[in-house]
Amino acid sequence: MQRNPTYGYAHYRYADLLYDQATRTPLAQIEQIESLCRQYGQALHLMRPTLRYNSWYRKAEAQAYTRCLGLATDYAQARLLKPETDTQWRLMGLGLFKNLGAEGWTAASKLISRDLKEKAVGLDKYKALARGLELANLPRASEDVLREYLSISPSDPKAWQELVRTMLRQKKIFTGLEVVAVISQAQMHARFSPEEMLFLASAARQAGQVEMALEILRAAIVADPTAPNAFINLGDCLLGAGRPKEAIRAYGQAVALSPNLPEYHVYLGLAYAKDKQYEAAVQEIQRALDLNPHDKKAKAALNKLGIY
Repeated sequence: MQRNPTYGYAHYRYADLLYDQATRTPLAQIEQIESLCRQYGQALHLMRPTLRYNSWYRKAEAQAYTRCLGLATDYAQARLLKPETDTQWRLMGLGLFKNLGAEGWTAASKLISRDLKEKAVGLDKYKALARGLELANLPRASEDVLREYLSISPSDPKAWQELVRTMLRQKKIFTGLEVVAVISQAQMHARFSPEEMLFLASAARQAGQVEMALEILRAAIVADPTAPNAFINLGDCLLGAGRPKEAIRAYGQAVALSPNLPEYHVYLGLAYAKDKQYEAAVQEIQRALDLNPHDKKAKAALNKLGIY
């Protein structure tokens, strides 16, 4: 390292030696942990530009973070690793706070927030840290991170979507009312594409708010009346709500827009069956088989009707 201080692999091997020294004693000294984190951080920083897509580097990166975060007693030490990549931020969230827990997050959150703001990082880094915290069984901390980003960029639809996804994955922690509140906030602050609106509608439906889902779906159709997928989603929602006649109209619009897709005819046929219009149901499902004689969904639908 004296001959070439920018040789990252030498820094990495030196950090390995420091780790061996630190783990020989029952309790590593603070100075040892900080030196170890600093050396690994320097090594990864130097190697990343040329090796970031190399499989060896990815394994080395994970090993370095796992080792340091297993010894670090707080974020002040762990931050010497100087996380830069999405992977490093995810490992930071998972590796450190799996050990420190909710109290450790409370103590570290302000410093982490400051570091992220000073680096002016984008959504990907916040998402990575949030995912790591979620994997560390700290979903509320994951929510905090995403809301921190949204306080800076409230009009970013992808950030709102990520927050909703996190809450839906953690249904034991976040209530349906909380999910609905976030969807309402998202609609107030950000503009969503028709496709993104379908995601919000699905989330509202999962949260038990059918009317909200229907409202969002109708708005998506107004935004792009040529998208058959929006009509299919609307039909699904209406059929699930026990409104087959309205579902028939929605599925019919999808079929009119894409008449050559067999599955759309199947959806329409099943809606007819739900409305006890069995002859129309069979005719529609038969159209699907005319388009694709091997269509499994159409055959299953006819079997369900006791025909195939």
